[in-house]
Amino acid sequence: MNLICKALMVIALITLPVFANDKDEPIENSSELRHWCQSESKKYYQERGITPYNWSATGWIKDNILKVKGSWRINNESITVFCQVKKGNKKVSATFDLMKK
Repeated sequence: MNLICKALMVIALITLPVFANDKDEPIENSSELRHWCQSESKKYYQERGITPYNWSATGWIKDNILKVKGSWRINNESITVFCQVKKGNKKVSATFDLMKK
């Protein structure tokens, strides 16, 4: 095995665990929570054969809790998404709730 192959194997072994489980990463700010909220709620609908569109959201922090209120359009209706997580907690502990306007 040549030196380049060995180097690539070492890089793969070092970086693989970093990307192995995205849910173990902490959420530190409302921007990160907005992104998580968008991707998780979109995935929720897509798994049910529904395609949401026109995502918009705003985020804030209150009492060390990151919060996001987002909105999707689905079949010409607005769906509100509320997400929250304690600042610094892992993505796996974040929650989202869905409701029609």
